[in-house]
Amino acid sequence: MASYGLPKDQKVLAAIGAISLRQGQLDNAMKMLVMTLANVTWEEALDATSMHVGRDLRERVRKLAKQRIGEGPALVQLDALLQRARIATDERNEIVHSFWGMEKKWAVIRDRHHTYKRAPSLRQLETLADDLASIRLEITSARQSGFIFEALERRSAASPAE
Repeated sequence: MASYGLPKDQKVLAAIGAISLRQGQLDNAMKMLVMTLANVTWEEALDATSMHVGRDLRERVRKLAKQRIGEGPALVQLDALLQRARIATDERNEIVHSFWGMEKKWAVIRDRHHTYKRAPSLRQLETLADDLASIRLEITSARQSGFIFEALERRSAASPAE
């Protein structure tokens, strides 16, 4: 049975903090994607998505993307990014929202099945923080100059001005 306690390694605690902050950055990148896809100001996008995180935000992005860029390669590429974001967010949620305790000399977490298991290693935590940052960067790049930008440009050029 685990007792209350925190990991003693300050690098582990810092990595958990980095994961939390990187998730916030990923959510912000998704909100900026809403801005681009909905063609609204960043203030409007932030206000409209202020209560959206995780699945709700991914669903909103996908719905807007399907409307604006339609079916095709860009939507498939976006789906792949959204799936990677879902997996990373799920991992983040398990780390941040699980009970952390100490058992003997190491940290443990109690998972959603009420089973104690050894807490992720520093390397695993750092890898997750890096994954969250990488996905955020890919979303930002796709929006600013990559496949989403290009798909929107193509749709705009194909549509007569009203």
